[in-house]
Amino acid sequence: MYLLDYNHDVSYWHEQPLRIRFTHGGKVHRYTPDLEVHGSGKKQLIEVKPKVQVDSGKWEVLSEQPHPSARKKVISFWCHGRDNQGAAQA
Repeated sequence: MYLLDYNHDVSYWHEQPLRIRFTHGGKVHRYTPDLEVHGSGKKQLIEVKPKVQVDSGKWEVLSEQPHPSARKKVISFWCHGRDNQGAAQA
């Protein structure tokens, strides 16, 4: 988040901006993205996860969900440099 504060392309951002309801596998799920980032004429919903989790495909269903107000795929994933056990990755 420190990087967002000093990125000149970012107008503003906020944490856990909304809750998204979606259906997957016949069940209704709720999801709250980590961040909403505004800048350069666009808005992005961001989910921050360890790279190993993103690579597992577990979160792929989220990237397929349309944003309620945009009707297009807008969830992006940012990977941080720690694995599931908290050890720094090289």
